[in-house]
Amino acid sequence: MPPDQRTDFAKQELEINRKLEELAQGLLGNAKDEVVKYSRGRAAVNKYK
Repeated sequence: MPPDQRTDFAKQELEINRKLEELAQGLLGNAKDEVVKYSRGRAAVNKYK
C-alpha cells in the first residue's frame, strides 16, 4: 500500500475507532445504570421480606 493511502487509511480508522469508543462508553454507562437499578430494587425487596 502506498504511503499516502496508508495515511488516509489510518486517519479513517482513527475516526471510526473514536466513534466506536463513544458508542462503547455509552453502552457501558447504560449497563452500569441498569446494574445500579437492579441492585437497589433487590435491596428494597430484601428489606421488606
